[in-house]
Amino acid sequence: MHKYITLSLLLLISYAIHANGLCSASPHFSLKTFDEHLISPNVRGTAHDEYVLIRDSTPAPKVGLLKKLLQALQFRKNARAREQVRVLNIIARSGLKDSLQASVHVLDSMNALRRSSDITLQQQSMMAVLCAIDTLRMRIDSMTNAGDTSVIYEENTMPSSSVDVPVDDQEIQNLVNQVVTPVDKQQQAKLSLVRSLLFGQQPLLDTIKINDSISEVHGYKVHRTKEIIGFLPYPEAHAKIDAYLRLITELSWYAVGFKGATGSLTTLNGWDTSPVLDSARARGCRISLCIASRDQKNIAELLKDTTAQQKLAMNIVTALRHRHADGVQLALDSLPASSGTAFTFFIMRLAKTLKMGGVTYNLGVRVPAFDPDGIYELQTLKNYADYLLLDFTQYRRAYPGPLAPLEGVRNDDMTTCISRCLNMGIPPSQLIVCLPYYGVGWKSPDHRTFQGPPDPKTYELLRSDPIYQQPLIWEPKSATERLDIRNKSKALIERVWFDDERSLAAKYDLIAAKELGGVALQALGDDEGYGELWDVLASKFTSVDTIQDSIRRHRHKVPVLEDWQWSWAYIGAKLEQYRILLAYPCESKFPKVLIRKWEKDGVKNNDRSLIRKEAATVLGRLSLSLTVLFLGGVLLFISKLRKIGDGWKWTKPLAALLIFLFIFLTITGFMYLFLDTSMVYFGVSDSPADCFDFPLGILFIVIFTGIAIGVLITRFLVFPLIKRQDVP
Repeated sequence: MHKYITLSLLLLISYAIHANGLCSASPHFSLKTFDEHLISPNVRGTAHDEYVLIRDSTPAPKVGLLKKLLQALQFRKNARAREQVRVLNIIARSGLKDSLQASVHVLDSMNALRRSSDITLQQQSMMAVLCAIDTLRMRIDSMTNAGDTSVIYEENTMPSSSVDVPVDDQEIQNLVNQVVTPVDKQQQAKLSLVRSLLFGQQPLLDTIKINDSISEVHGYKVHRTKEIIGFLPYPEAHAKIDAYLRLITELSWYAVGFKGATGSLTTLNGWDTSPVLDSARARGCRISLCIASRDQKNIAELLKDTTAQQKLAMNIVTALRHRHADGVQLALDSLPASSGTAFTFFIMRLAKTLKMGGVTYNLGVRVPAFDPDGIYELQTLKNYADYLLLDFTQYRRAYPGPLAPLEGVRNDDMTTCISRCLNMGIPPSQLIVCLPYYGVGWKSPDHRTFQGPPDPKTYELLRSDPIYQQPLIWEPKSATERLDIRNKSKALIERVWFDDERSLAAKYDLIAAKELGGVALQALGDDEGYGELWDVLASKFTSVDTIQDSIRRHRHKVPVLEDWQWSWAYIGAKLEQYRILLAYPCESKFPKVLIRKWEKDGVKNNDRSLIRKEAATVLGRLSLSLTVLFLGGVLLFISKLRKIGDGWKWTKPLAALLIFLFIFLTITGFMYLFLDTSMVYFGVSDSPADCFDFPLGILFIVIFTGIAIGVLITRFLVFPLIKRQDVP
């Protein structure tokens, strides 16, 4: 405390001496340099010395945590040779250039007056990509002309010695970055943020500083823009499925069968004991039971017996109630040709049973995407099912091809099937597209034609089995990857169609464009060990929302005289800091020349904002101490007058001391208020825009001049009038 009092007293004395010199000029005058003062130590500054305030450049703004996360994702500079060649191959055969060229022509055709700066920047970005594509094509041509006849392979399919391209080929790497970055960077940045939110151990918070004492805190969560249903097959052979329960909205246990003749369920296959269902519930994911059958005879027996149907419905409700589930998925994939109406009546009875009682369960009905015979009465089913799952996981054609082609010529592709359902009046939000996480392979015994039935192959198998590490063939119309498997003699022995991240991205875009309810995945775990399918799912069907918006108040400990030294040079430097604050309240920084001088005197803290807080703290504590002394003296004075009266010998000295304390307290109080930033347009401010440049010295002169005028008026005008009236 003694150092605060010492410095405060010296400040008051110093300020009283120098106030006239510092404030004699206009309050708007500027500061001149102290170079002469520093160069010639024998020459002391006079009252007419002026100061020049040298402003530093504005510091860079602080970057928040969300922005740091968005900037953290970068493409690896030392990519492997096959990654470079893969991108060359994609660019060489894709339609990216044609699409961008068309976009540029559209922009060129717009009226110049209507073009905004954003459109111009977009056009320039597209032109840069086109130039990069052309350069890449020239690079490929030069490689071909040089005799490089090696096959360009896709990612993870290239033999180790098939391509001879140097890893450190900076030219290719730069061109690849030019093409990939404009197209992919924003999506990759979003995906990085989604990953951190889904799989991070701590919630993501972003704190935005409003001022020194208040900050605004934002919390974030991943919001699913569409329904994401995952079918989990039994037994639970996928140990890592728990990590993705945060992404899907509903986990469906696939599957439990039934006996059509009696309506009883077969074995529950772990539905009643699985810990995965508990984990899904803890993650906020809905859980449902899938009732499935592909046996036409079994289905026919159920549909002709209403008693068995009612019993099956009650057994389903019992199983759902036991697990506290949210609903049921019904997948009867092989209806007899004449049982469409009976199936509709069964759905009506099942829906009624699920809605009875205190708990209501959702009902999803899986129907074939292509139903040429019209067995499934979709226009009626939509009135009883909560949503319809268009199934693209079963192959129902006699000719070879992919399971879920985006477009086709036989009216069984995704685009046509979805449009057919929408034309029936089915609400888009009620349609869920069921897509496979596996492909189909067709054998070719004669190396030319193909024979069925198709053999399903999981995505994990296609990625890991060396047999399928062959060049990928992209079919743009169906948006599907194709593998032509050849033997050692290069003869075709099998053809495989499957979906990867590129093909699924195109199909997810169709679901979003049609504003459908979402997607169902058959089956979870078929891509175990490979995360790219989940990445594209997260990038298409999730968004990051703010879930918390709170105000956090801070109480920062102000460093007050932490570098205190008992030396006249140090004390003089501190007093000089305080005097400049009081004389130039609107300057944002101290002059550099003064900072260098103060550092030589041992002062480490030369930040103007911190010095303002330090001076306010010192004067505030001093004012508080003076207030306590003054109030104590007043109480003592009153007490003695009441007990002893005017005869107390210390009456006049104590009264003089109280007057001195009151004046001293008034001065320190004004100084404290002058340094407090809570009073806008008065005193020192950290923001020059909210500051009125009026030095404290001028303020004191105005105040004391007013007091002096008031005293003179009272003495020579008021008192004579009072005395004149008192004369008899």
